[in-house]
Amino acid sequence: MTSIDLSLRLASAFRYHKFLAKHSDSSWFETLDDVESNIESGIPEVMVLIHPRWHDELKFTPKSDPRGLTNFSAAAIRAKCRSHELWGYECPYEGSKIHIDHTFPFSRGGATKDDNAMYLCKEHNLSKSTDLHLVPWETFTQKLWIKTELEVFLVMAQRLVVPKVFLPFIAMKKI
Repeated sequence: MTSIDLSLRLASAFRYHKFLAKHSDSSWFETLDDVESNIESGIPEVMVLIHPRWHDELKFTPKSDPRGLTNFSAAAIRAKCRSHELWGYECPYEGSKIHIDHTFPFSRGGATKDDNAMYLCKEHNLSKSTDLHLVPWETFTQKLWIKTELEVFLVMAQRLVVPKVFLPFIAMKKI
């Protein structure tokens, strides 16, 4: 069995939810300012910036949704369940149909991109649901889809304000 730092995952999910709750009545720009001005900000706080709650404020349309399509294409027959990445053990369901799902949930802003794809057997995929406590936060500093999606948010934001807004690069480099 692989050792997974669950305390890091639990703490990251808590930070995400705490920051999302803190900004329940904030604008996207106020939330971005909070990420940039707080030296403790990291990936959990950055991930709040791509939450779909901001889509109306930034005037996204279904065609401009930075997440892309809601579903991945069908999984290859030879794909293997990656339960070890979430739970630390190899999948015991040999020959089970493989699903492709979002590592970071689509409902929270996760993009339908290859580096946000999680191959899981049917049983493990249904067990995962959208629980952010299982998300491998420790891998997110290397995920290109996060930067790409955040850049789309910035482009949309630039259309609405005169002062320039920038990616919170420092926060994106730490968990």
